[in-house]
Amino acid sequence: MYKNVSKHLKKNILLLIIGVLTINCKNNNGDNQSDSRLLYYAVKDSIINQSEMLLNYTSEEYVYSKSNDSIILNLSLLKNTDKLYLGADLFELSEKNKYLNLDISNKSFDLYQIKYLDLEKTQILFNEDYGLLNIYYPEWKAQLLILKNKSEFRVNNDILRIMED
Repeated sequence: MYKNVSKHLKKNILLLIIGVLTINCKNNNGDNQSDSRLLYYAVKDSIINQSEMLLNYTSEEYVYSKSNDSIILNLSLLKNTDKLYLGADLFELSEKNKYLNLDISNKSFDLYQIKYLDLEKTQILFNEDYGLLNIYYPEWKAQLLILKNKSEFRVNNDILRIMED
């Protein structure tokens, strides 16, 4: 049973990496805010793909979408817990204040780790002010970086070093 679940999860993550995972959701909160983001898919320090996204967020939900409104990432923060969902995958807090770069955010990013048998090392960096900064897949040495502007990409090696520790 776990092999089938693991295989399915790996397939979902791969689809997420290439940007074809589409999740439909609606947000009915009145405190919705928007910001633009750049999504980079990188393997080690080489950019494989880059695209623009729109981030719509509330205090509990962060929805990253393309200009045609297709959702590529949906992150739900479980308030008053150390857990969050990225799509259907549960991540738990692994280390508070793991990464701080004042050029990106005045608040430290916390490290979250997925909680599945074969995917234990898949990690994300997140803070409530900025949202999702990074998804790291150690098995493939690949990551998704979600930045506000192109000049922030210089943090790529910095983040990779931290994620590989």
